[in-house]
Amino acid sequence: MRSIAVIGSFLAAASWLLAAPPAASATGAVQLDFRQAVKLTLASSPSLRESRGQLKAAHGAATAAKGMRWPRLSASLEASRSNDPLNVFGAKLSQRDATFADFGADQYTGPGSVNVAPQSLNYPGAYNNFNTSVQIEWPLYAGGRTGAAISEAEAQIKAARNGNIAARQGVIFSVLRAYEGVRAADAELTVARHARAAAASYLSTAQKRYKQGTALKSDLLTAQVSYDQSRLAERSAQDRLDNACEYLRILTGLPEGTEIAIGSPAEPDMPTAPLTELKSEASVRNPTLAALRDQVSSSRAAVSGEKAAYLPRFSLVLRRDWNDRTLGLSAPSYTVAGVVSWDLFDFGTRRGSVAQATGKLDSAEGRFDAYKQRLLIEVDHSWRTAREAADRVEVSQNAVAQAGEAQRILKLRFGQGLTTITELLDGQARLQQAQANLVSARYQLRVSRAALLAELGMLDLSHINAPASQSTSAPATTQIPGDSE
Repeated sequence: MRSIAVIGSFLAAASWLLAAPPAASATGAVQLDFRQAVKLTLASSPSLRESRGQLKAAHGAATAAKGMRWPRLSASLEASRSNDPLNVFGAKLSQRDATFADFGADQYTGPGSVNVAPQSLNYPGAYNNFNTSVQIEWPLYAGGRTGAAISEAEAQIKAARNGNIAARQGVIFSVLRAYEGVRAADAELTVARHARAAAASYLSTAQKRYKQGTALKSDLLTAQVSYDQSRLAERSAQDRLDNACEYLRILTGLPEGTEIAIGSPAEPDMPTAPLTELKSEASVRNPTLAALRDQVSSSRAAVSGEKAAYLPRFSLVLRRDWNDRTLGLSAPSYTVAGVVSWDLFDFGTRRGSVAQATGKLDSAEGRFDAYKQRLLIEVDHSWRTAREAADRVEVSQNAVAQAGEAQRILKLRFGQGLTTITELLDGQARLQQAQANLVSARYQLRVSRAALLAELGMLDLSHINAPASQSTSAPATTQIPGDSE
């Protein structure tokens, strides 16, 4: 009767483990449900910081490109001292301070002195000039390069936004996989612990029967080996749980050594549309594919910008100058100019730039097409995997119930000496495998559904049923066990 009670307790515990969330966490552990885990990870994710930086850079590039359309205002101050005759005479003219004496008028005595070199003009001595200027330059036409630069930058903004969405969904998917990985590892450890308890019970029964002479020495040794293997299996399950916990801790940015008590499972929605519609929707909504599409648009605009170098450019220049021998604003003057420039020949520089931009466009189009093909394959795979996992969950639940009942009967027969320890242990192995299959199927179901939602561009908290933890008194969290021997 005691053996029957042990088996009954084991089966009841296993059924409760696989059917409902385990009990509340230990005192001192951080309560962490799925939504909290996502919030913590989003706040510290390096990939999100990278995507936000790319978006900021894209906005900066767009601002710079749009600024090319408008006038540029600049101011300068130039101080010079020279004894070069041309510079000195030019400075005096700019200062409106030139005199006849600067031409050597004092050496002119009539027609006979025409060939006399004027000393004051050829050897003026050092002279100072301070030039202060304000200039407005307005590029009125650049052959379409400015418009192409703006289009390229705006496409990069769209690509960065979609990349940020993709990065956010990637974070949610990573958290779900880690979070459910902890739950699966915790369930496997619980199964392993109950399996070790069952193996200990079988070993105790075998020892009693051996002493009574109703079991062989080989039965006792087999039971001992089975118990030792169950201890190793429990140790392996504990290691897998520790690894899963550490991964989740690092992902969420919690301090070293933090104990975590996780909450209810995260149940992603399963899209109900036919597979063909889901593929079409993924082609439109997937953020990574949309970002690649925007990259193609950006590359196409870059090609247009490089081709614009073959066309002339026209700018309007307005300039105001002041010149003085000391720092000041004397002798004002102005200049109004229209500047047309056209590069007629450059030994293939423009042709090479256009070829380079065209090659980048071809590469961007290739990346887009390749990712689209891969995405459609992944949608098909995830959809079928999710359906199969749902079937596996149902089949595994029935298998656990049937294997548990079969093991109960084998336990009774073994206690009555009607079956061997080998058959009993084989039945226990089948029960453990059925339980492990159910844990694996539930994990695969949740992960494959999340993967499908991510591929459709729909992976957010609104599509994941993950109730928040209410309190430690309710069975809303699963304790993550520590090391045990």
